[in-house]
Amino acid sequence: MNEIEVWEHVLKWGLAQNPNLILDPKTWSVDDFKTMKNILQHCLPLIRFFSLSSIAFSQKVRPYRKLLDKQLYEELLNSYLEPGSVSRYNVLRPRKIKNNEIKIDDSQIIDSKIVDSNIISTVSKWVNKVVINDNNYEELIYLPYKFELLLRGSRDGFTPNKFHELCDGKANTVRPL
Repeated sequence: MNEIEVWEHVLKWGLAQNPNLILDPKTWSVDDFKTMKNILQHCLPLIRFFSLSSIAFSQKVRPYRKLLDKQLYEELLNSYLEPGSVSRYNVLRPRKIKNNEIKIDDSQIIDSKIVDSNIISTVSKWVNKVVINDNNYEELIYLPYKFELLLRGSRDGFTPNKFHELCDGKANTVRPL
């Protein structure tokens, strides 16, 4: 399960504890936020908010910002606005996914005949500046993104013109899962 799914399940669990609340935090009162924060107080420290993509944070966490400690929220914002910033919080490392614990279908990660989940994991770690110092390093897979294949030589050809036609000016080709 990726981190945004963990966050969404924690929210659903919290809402189930208080059936009077609806999912939309725009309708919540100050007391509703206090109640929900109290319900989730033991769960929130276990969420790896710093592992979320900026889009996931903006769309899924930001509306619930009043559930988070103000200092934590500010440091989360800083981490997205200033990627090199260092948090004073005890930042939990990204969750580990081992190849032998789940079946990973590489076609769900990227539509490629050359690149597999291990390469995608390595690139994702570079993008997020994640360093994992474990003995079973090769078994650890880190997959916070879905990569978008822009060019396939066997399908599109190998010419520089085709490369520039399909790839130039493309943004957001690596998307959070």
